[in-house]
Amino acid sequence: MASGADVQEKLKKGYYSVKERAGKSEVWKKFVSIIDEDGKELPFVACKECMQVLAYTTKIGNSHLNRYVCFIYLSFEKFIFACLINQYSVAYMY
Repeated sequence: MASGADVQEKLKKGYYSVKERAGKSEVWKKFVSIIDEDGKELPFVACKECMQVLAYTTKIGNSHLNRYVCFIYLSFEKFIFACLINQYSVAYMY
């Protein structure tokens, strides 16, 4: 199984693509599914704004996706604070 970092790197290089997810939850307005070279959906999603990769399967649910705070929406001070206290899942900029 590939790690989130591996998936993020392949997504960045264009090996993987993304597709919109249909769902009842508001969280799907913020995330897209990740599709591999064979057209299969991977157990990961990406933030539409910053493309940070997070694990997702129907088995683990989407509550952690609801808690995710995209660093693009954080002010610099809030970003540093979030990094220091490790309260949010914040992405690194590449």
